[in-house]
Amino acid sequence: MPSLHEHVDAANWFARMAVGILEREQETGEVLGYGIPDFCLKAVEHAVEAAALTQGVSLHDEYRRHRRFLASKGVSFHRYRMQWVENNVPEIAEEFRLIWNSYGQVSYDLRNGERAKRCVAAMRKILQVLGEKYGLPLRV
Repeated sequence: MPSLHEHVDAANWFARMAVGILEREQETGEVLGYGIPDFCLKAVEHAVEAAALTQGVSLHDEYRRHRRFLASKGVSFHRYRMQWVENNVPEIAEEFRLIWNSYGQVSYDLRNGERAKRCVAAMRKILQVLGEKYGLPLRV
């Protein structure tokens, strides 16, 4: 599994990509929004993984350890991560859900620049909150 440092680096890289695409769209008028929710989702997933690691919890290992039980209850790994967010950082749960829901929707609605902007704003808030709460060098 990736280390804390690798999760932070990945979160920052994906965040820069999302912001870069949005800025290019705004400068050129090109429609590139289909990649923004994907990059936002990956950025916040890595940031959440890093935050959990600061508490000595590897969400991947924990899920794998209890996979049969969780799967029998219909709990996917995404849902397991979401539960960690809801229990540990409820102030970003709404933004996390917004990004997750937008991830599936924007792919079919490429011209929805407002949704892409909301994803980036939600991602920025999540990275800021996790960075401050867990002492992580998350940047956008």
